[in-house]
Amino acid sequence: MIVLSYTKCIQILLSRSSVPIARDFFTIHQDWPLLQVNWHPTKPFHLVLLTKKDSALRLYSLANPDFEEWSLSLPNSPSAGLSMKDPVVAFVLWRESTFLLQEDSNVTLTPLTPHTLPPPPLITHPQIDDDCGNEAAVLLILQSSPCVVVIATTSGMLSHCVYLSDENETVC
Repeated sequence: MIVLSYTKCIQILLSRSSVPIARDFFTIHQDWPLLQVNWHPTKPFHLVLLTKKDSALRLYSLANPDFEEWSLSLPNSPSAGLSMKDPVVAFVLWRESTFLLQEDSNVTLTPLTPHTLPPPPLITHPQIDDDCGNEAAVLLILQSSPCVVVIATTSGMLSHCVYLSDENETVC
């Protein structure tokens, strides 16, 4: 299966046919760039879209591709009520949560439910050097035990850490 983007409309190629996803949404919001699309890990034939302008995740089903089943406002969106320094640029769906990558390389793990405010960024040891002028671009979660978080920057630098969680704080 291949995910394509053209004229602000996503098309999914399934057995030589295509299904436009969120056509009405992108017709109304033509100036809202689409940053990323992922299959939902627990809902078959569902896609999650990340839009840049409003920094929101949106869930669509291939059965009803123009109906938004839910949306999740991310930390830097006006509707989230939080003010964070840098926008979310990528996400990875993991179990019933999502890892959010901000442009400054901060990573947040938040429940994948609408109307939930994300917690603060994960604590990294050692701290990721954000003075190097690189913008985070891609997030990868290796499905190992414990899981490994990998961040790629626009300059090609890779940072990685092991995700550990205890009762008091989440450490990466």
